[in-house]
Order: sequence, then structure tokens, then C-alpha cells
Amino acid sequence: MTTQWLGKTTESVTDLGWTGSDFSDADANRMWGECCSDVQRIVLAEAAAGNVPWNILKNHARGIVLIALPGPPRTAPPSSGFLIHTSFDNGNYCYDGTVCTYQHEVSGCFISFEESDLEGRPFCGIGA
Repeated sequence: MTTQWLGKTTESVTDLGWTGSDFSDADANRMWGECCSDVQRIVLAEAAAGNVPWNILKNHARGIVLIALPGPPRTAPPSSGFLIHTSFDNGNYCYDGTVCTYQHEVSGCFISFEESDLEGRPFCGIGA
């Protein structure tokens, strides 16, 4: 595990050890515990489908957590309670190399899906 600060407000843990239900790192588990059950449920389903988290970060200034997955979604997108971002806008964590992000509307927490797993799957349910 590698814990580092990205600027003054964002704490990040990479090289995660996923146990199947949480992380083997105390900092990562603390952040995971701050995610609402809706976010955790999606991440657990994605991990079960092979899209295992590689990074988790907390933006302390915004009070939000982001969990990054290495490929596009492997499960159906949420039908409600989330905003799905497919292009960059300030603060939505949808950068170059990001297929999309799911933003939980109540908590503000994010799940980020990256482009690295290019197996012809539809991105974020778009075009499915």
C-alpha cells in the first residue's frame, strides 16, 4: 500500500490489497467506511465481476471519497441515486483516461472507471 497526499486536501492510497469485502490497509478501510452502502454495493459487484479497486482517495476539503476501478463498468449502471459523468466538468473526476464516473447524489462520493480494460464492453451503459 502506498498512502500519499495529493496537494493539501487529498489523501490517496494506491497499490491496494482487496480482501473481497474491504482493503488490507487501515487508511483505505477508513475511507471505505466513509462510503455509503449504495457506493459500496456497486464496488462490491464490480469487484466480484473482476473490476477490483486499485485506488481510493479522500478529498478532505469536499468531504468525499472516490474509489477508482481499472476498467469500464462490468455491471449495470445504477438506475437512480447517482449522476453519471462521461466527460470532464469541474469537480466530477472524469479526466483523460476515465471512461466515466458515478457520483452518489446524496453523499457526493464517486466511483471512477478507467479505460484500461478495453474488451468491447459498453461504457457506463451508454450505447448498450
